[in-house]
Amino acid sequence: MVDFATSSAWRCSYACGIGVSILYAASAARYPVIFQVLGVVLVISAFGVLLLGTNRIQRLLLWFDSQGNVLIRLWLFLGALFVGYLFYALS
Repeated sequence: MVDFATSSAWRCSYACGIGVSILYAASAARYPVIFQVLGVVLVISAFGVLLLGTNRIQRLLLWFDSQGNVLIRLWLFLGALFVGYLFYALS
């Protein structure tokens, strides 16, 4: 079992790092405003994870896991589309 108390801080710092990286890459992107918005949203949501607390995050993950394979596959597909957009916008 993952210790959610210590891993929340790591998740927050990881998401903040990704958000700052996207903000830094915005100047080289085809659509810099979209990258700036995404970066700010990621940084704000990273701190939102800390504010939600470990119990709510754990309940949210358990709910998501109980929804079945269709929702999980849809979420993975949306993630793949997002990565494709990042590659397109930064090429």
